[in-house]
Amino acid sequence: MGVSTLNVFIAGIGGYGNKYLDELLTHGTEQSINITGCADPAPRNCTKLDEIQQQGIPLETSLQALYERGLQADLVVMSPPIQLHAPLTSLALQHGSAVLCEKPLCATLDEAHAMHTAQQQSGLPVAIGYQWSFADATQMLKKDILSGVFGAARQAKCLVLWPRSKAYYSRNNWAGRIRTDEGALIYDSPVNNATAHFLHHMLYLLGPATDRAAEPEAIEAQCFRANPIENFDAAALRVQAAGAEILFYSAHCVPDLLNPVMELEFEKGRVSFDYADPSGFKATMHDGTERIYGRPDATYWNKLWQTVDAVRNGTPVLCGIPAATPHTRVVDYIQNNTNVVSLAERIKEKTWDDGAPLKFVPGLAEALKDAYLNNTMPAFR
Repeated sequence: MGVSTLNVFIAGIGGYGNKYLDELLTHGTEQSINITGCADPAPRNCTKLDEIQQQGIPLETSLQALYERGLQADLVVMSPPIQLHAPLTSLALQHGSAVLCEKPLCATLDEAHAMHTAQQQSGLPVAIGYQWSFADATQMLKKDILSGVFGAARQAKCLVLWPRSKAYYSRNNWAGRIRTDEGALIYDSPVNNATAHFLHHMLYLLGPATDRAAEPEAIEAQCFRANPIENFDAAALRVQAAGAEILFYSAHCVPDLLNPVMELEFEKGRVSFDYADPSGFKATMHDGTERIYGRPDATYWNKLWQTVDAVRNGTPVLCGIPAATPHTRVVDYIQNNTNVVSLAERIKEKTWDDGAPLKFVPGLAEALKDAYLNNTMPAFR
C-alpha cells in the first residue's frame, strides 16, 4: 500500500490492550507509527493513561466516536470483549482501516463469515492475534510440515491446566458467559479465550497452506462446569481434521498450574512441545535425527509488526480470518451440540496465587492428564 508513516487506533486499552499500547508507545516512533486515537468505555484499567494524556492522544469511549471526530487510522489494533470482535472489525473496515483483532476471531460461525465478507469488500488486511501463528518457530515448523519432511499427520494433542480464581471471573461483566444481557453471543470459555491459542495452533500447523488452518470434519466434546458461570470451565475435545485426530484438554477449575504440553505425531517423526523446555518445538524423526525449532513466544510481537508490514507493503497475513475460522467452527459446534456437566456438588476451594478463592474439582486434573497420556476422552463423570 506504500504507507510510510502509519496512523493507528487502539480500541480497548485496559486488560490485554495494555500490552498493545505499551508495545506501540515503546517502539512506535522507531517504526514510524502515530497513535492517532484510543478508545475504551472504561479506561480506568489502562496503566498508560498518564502517557496518553501527556502525548495528547485523543481518547474516546468508542471506536465509532473516534471516527465521528474525523480522526483517521490506517490500522486499528483492537482487543475488545469477544462479542464486539465482529462488529468492530466491520466498523473499522468500513472506515478504510485495516485490522489486527485479538484472538479469538469471534463467537459464532455466522460472525466469522460476516467478517470475511466485510474484509473481501474492503480489500484491506485483517489479522487475528494468535501470536503463535506469526512466530518464527511456528513458520519454520509449518514450512517443514508442508514440504513433506514429516509425512502425513496422524495425531496432535495438547493438555493445558490454567487455574482461574474468582478474580478472573469478576474482572468484567462477560467472563464465563454465553451471551450478554442484550443477547449478543460471547461463548467465553477456556476453549474460546484463555487457552484458545493451543487448540488453534494444532489446527494451524496441520493447515494446507501458510495462511490456512485445518478444517474440522468431526467434533466430539465433553464440557464441565464448576464455577457459578453460564458456560463451561473445563473441556476435552476430539476433532478430526487433515486426516489426523486432534485431542485437546483444558481446564480452569483445577488446583494446580500445568502450562501447555503438546505432541504431534506424523508418519516420519514426532514433534513435541513442553512450555518448561527452553528449546521449544522439537522434532524427533524415526531415523533418530532431531530438529529444534525454538519457542513460539520468542517472537511474541510478530503479530503486530507483521500486520504493520501487511498494511505498508501488502505482505500476506499469516493468520487472518480464514486461518482463524476453523477454531471458531469448533467452538460454535460444541456450544450448540454439547451438554455441559455440572460439577458444582464436588467443588473444593483454596486461595489462589492472586489472593482470591479458587474453585476446583478433585480428580478432574488427574482424569485429563490420564486421557492425554492414553489418547482418549476422559473417564470423568
